[in-house]
Amino acid sequence: ILGVVLCIAPVSIRNLAVEGEWVTISSHGGINFFIGNNPTSDGHTAAAPMKIQYGEHYEDNVLISAKQIAESAEGRALSGSEISRFWYRESYRYILSNPLDWLKLIAKKLVLSVNATEITNYRDMLFFAKTAAPVLNLLFNSTLFIIPLGVTGMVIAWPKRKEWGALYALCWATLAVLLIFFVTARYRVIMMPALLIFTGLSLFAMERWLRNRKFTPLGISILSVAALLAVGQLNIDGIKDLKPEGSLNLIGKLYIKKGNLKEAEAYISKALEINPDLEDPYGDAWVNLGRLRFHLGNYDEALTAYETALKRNPSSQEIQQETELVRKKIHEPAQTKTD
Repeated sequence: ILGVVLCIAPVSIRNLAVEGEWVTISSHGGINFFIGNNPTSDGHTAAAPMKIQYGEHYEDNVLISAKQIAESAEGRALSGSEISRFWYRESYRYILSNPLDWLKLIAKKLVLSVNATEITNYRDMLFFAKTAAPVLNLLFNSTLFIIPLGVTGMVIAWPKRKEWGALYALCWATLAVLLIFFVTARYRVIMMPALLIFTGLSLFAMERWLRNRKFTPLGISILSVAALLAVGQLNIDGIKDLKPEGSLNLIGKLYIKKGNLKEAEAYISKALEINPDLEDPYGDAWVNLGRLRFHLGNYDEALTAYETALKRNPSSQEIQQETELVRKKIHEPAQTKTD
């Protein structure tokens, strides 16, 4: 307990100094709770309540819209805690008005929690792992087996749950977070170390039952794993059809920061090839591509990118000015020859 207090206390003290009120860790609980518990929630998409037009200096779109809607509804400026309480109230209103729909949503989250797919929340952890270490592409999707075997191991170890109490607590607490809020890989990964241990336990138990010819518990365990494997393959809301364009675009921007413009151009081009309508919360992807091509001296291709961006956002003076700059650059050689 003392370790937890020592870790959290500096954050709480900082919040008190900055916000002027006691916030243990974060005042974003209300909006995250609403995202996972509202009439349009699908149980896994972390979407803002409404789209906000943002400019050069991006802030979290979810927090911007959460603040604007709450303050508009209340008719005054609100503190972080007051905004959070507003969204908790909105969520409770939905839950109390639609209890059956909410229970269906909780059931859906439960199924998503044991799905083999790593549900991305803008950043695809599995994609980045395999990009950083290509050898991982040779391996199978570990969650495909860890979750069925791990959950089965939890059932097998239940008679000795006092001995395994810490591992059970970690798994139950993580599952509670997924059900209360929404299911995403970066939340679920917290319980994977515990499930790995339960996976080893279930494999050991099944091997022992096979060796001792105890086919009843062995058969029940195999059926449990098979059932969870089947549930893990369900393509709910098309979660298995997600494409990596967002991750490719993000890698491209990381290469921009490193100064490797050729690599950046390759990744962002690939992202836009997969999804020409890619939404980038940190700026128009087509504008980023146009700037890259401009700095690489590929002016004609840069103009194509800028014109695409201009069609998407014709009122942007910034894009208009940069497009005009590229056009002038393209015509410079011709003017020189004429002179």
